[in-house]
Amino acid sequence: MEKQAKSVTDISIESLCRHGIEGILLDLDNTIVAWGEDHIAYDMRRWIQKGKAHGLRFCLLSNSYTDRARRIAGDLRIPVIAPALKPLPFGYMRAMNLLGINAKHTVMIGDQLFTDILGAHFLKINTISVTPLSKTDFWATRLSRCLERLVWK
Repeated sequence: MEKQAKSVTDISIESLCRHGIEGILLDLDNTIVAWGEDHIAYDMRRWIQKGKAHGLRFCLLSNSYTDRARRIAGDLRIPVIAPALKPLPFGYMRAMNLLGINAKHTVMIGDQLFTDILGAHFLKINTISVTPLSKTDFWATRLSRCLERLVWK
């Protein structure tokens, strides 16, 4: 299974299934929608629908404190854990419990190394890092992106 992808929609649903993945934890901002946006692109909707058709279960895992995460999850008809307080393990554990899956059969897909990916690694959850959808970010995220660039090098 790939560890990095340009975007969520570039990730093969069939490959996830072949690797025993049953549940997908998705970050919100700059992973499935641009930061601060509400519009879910058609190809993202289609990718999630295809995953559901293959029996995959989804949960939105966001550090957002706003109702926006709940609205987007409701629109996609998937559960949400918000605020997830990533990289702390509690949100990941709640999401896996909600979906009825364990870490071995779960993948976390996100754009931030020090929240999405690091938190999942604490629990031995599979991860796929994606390129952020937008260069616009929350101020604290902009700071962590500088450190991320050093780590990725």
